[in-house]
Amino acid sequence: MDHRGTGRSTLLQCSAMNAYSFLGSIIDFSEVAGCVQEVLTQIDGHTAAFSITSAAKDIHLLVSTLNANENVFIYGAGYGTYLAERVMHLAPVNVKGYALDGVVSERQGNFAHYFSNSEEAGLAKQLLE
Repeated sequence: MDHRGTGRSTLLQCSAMNAYSFLGSIIDFSEVAGCVQEVLTQIDGHTAAFSITSAAKDIHLLVSTLNANENVFIYGAGYGTYLAERVMHLAPVNVKGYALDGVVSERQGNFAHYFSNSEEAGLAKQLLE
């Protein structure tokens, strides 16, 4: 299953992510506000459709409809563990178990906190050398 915005679904893009941006396909912080506005226009302001909860509801619907009379086990690796954890909250009755590999917790669902202090940054530098 492709998470929205990956694989066969459509990636959200903005014109700041093109060759004319001074950083190329990487947007600079000064370009973020314009990029957000452009993406909101593309999706007509329907941000809920691109949330982890919406993706979990998709999985719940698929499991409950296509596998209604079967025991289902959900496996998630890395970011998939975050998605599987959200599916747990929806509690599909036919899901009998979950396997989580490399847990990304809902409490810290982004990676902004990683290597945020100088000690951890020093460790990261040592690992890279």
